[in-house]
Amino acid sequence: MHHSPDQLDILWAALQSPDAAQRSKVLQRYSNPAMAGALPQIVCDDEHAQVLSIPTPDHPGRHVYVRRPGGAWSEQH
Repeated sequence: MHHSPDQLDILWAALQSPDAAQRSKVLQRYSNPAMAGALPQIVCDDEHAQVLSIPTPDHPGRHVYVRRPGGAWSEQH
C-alpha cells in the first residue's frame, strides 16, 4: 500500500489530533485483525524531519515516510 502526499498529510493530522473520533475514523482503514495493535505511528517530529511509520497489511514490515522542513513526503527504503 503506497500513500499519496494528501493521504500522508491526513494521517499525520489525525495522529496529532486531540479528537479521538477523528483519529479513529482515519486509522480505521489501517485496522488489521491479524496484526492487532499495529497502527501507523509518528516516529519523529522535530526541526529536522517528520517521520511516519505505517505497517504493511500483507506482510511483516512497515512503510516509512519522511518529510523534511519545506519538503514533500518521500518513502524511505
